[in-house]
Amino acid sequence: MSEPSNDTGGKFNTFAEALEGLWVTMVEVIRMSEVPKNIYLCSPNRHLELNKKWVRDLTAAGFDVKCACIDTPQDSEPSEIFRVNTEFIADCTIFVGILKDYGKDFGMEIGFARALRKMMIGVDYNLDKDDVMVYQAFTVILKPDELLPYLRKR
Repeated sequence: MSEPSNDTGGKFNTFAEALEGLWVTMVEVIRMSEVPKNIYLCSPNRHLELNKKWVRDLTAAGFDVKCACIDTPQDSEPSEIFRVNTEFIADCTIFVGILKDYGKDFGMEIGFARALRKMMIGVDYNLDKDDVMVYQAFTVILKPDELLPYLRKR
């Protein structure tokens, strides 16, 4: 059995440089890896037409999108609606909240997604920045025309 070599092939002068090179390589591999593009679109049922537009646009951009008011049968028992919606949130990699005339269910869903450490994106239509808990829950808050370009960069 041969002894471990400290030879870095002349590429690195120190062990610290070799570690840094390894770290950079790992970060590049992670960035290049195919991360599932699953979005949960959180928006009130009263914005059904807006939600349909976002689902169409996000799907066309290559994302798998779930939206409660479209994908959850609204005539289900409340416990079933809760189960399905929380499952959608648990399965997503990106949580997109439509910040327009939101209510208490919205607050629960963003809190749940935040607790699961999802990527949190808010789309600001009429966000009240005094809603501190809602405002601070999002990693980034974008205007509607900024969402698709932002997601395409990821």
